[in-house]
Amino acid sequence: MVDRHDPDWAADLARVGKRAAMLREQSLWAIWVYRYGRRIDRRADGLCKTVETRWYWMLFRLVETITGISIARACTIGPGLRIWHFGGVFLHPNTVIGRNCTLRQGVTIGNRGADDDGAPVIGDDVELGAYAQVIGPMRIWRRLSNRRACRRRQGAGGRRRRCRTCSPYTDVHERRA
Repeated sequence: MVDRHDPDWAADLARVGKRAAMLREQSLWAIWVYRYGRRIDRRADGLCKTVETRWYWMLFRLVETITGISIARACTIGPGLRIWHFGGVFLHPNTVIGRNCTLRQGVTIGNRGADDDGAPVIGDDVELGAYAQVIGPMRIWRRLSNRRACRRRQGAGGRRRRCRTCSPYTDVHERRA
């Protein structure tokens, strides 16, 4: 399953750093199927592409059902994607994610509804923690972790407070190193 001609997949594997990672990391199955779908999209039209596209859809549905991770091949994702703890990860087809990003279980990245008001754009080196929901047309710039932001939104007794300051196309800027 290792494709030496796909540097993005090589970067994804490098972030895991284990031998036989495909056996231990179910999230890599979903990432590999996504990268495979992107490679098929770059092929010239013809019978081979048609057959591989059908094979891709069978793999996509199987891996989506087993792992609970849905990454549409229409997403634009940079090299080095890392998903910790498989399950409940859903990415909208128009989502753009930069390089070396980390997603944890339960992350949802998408739009607000059927009127398709846009999907998020996430920069490089962004880490989204467990059950983070990035909804609507916003840009999250590079080197951001949502751990601090989540703590700020917690009210007394751990309840979440509604954030009233965010608007469409909100820019969340990078943290200072």
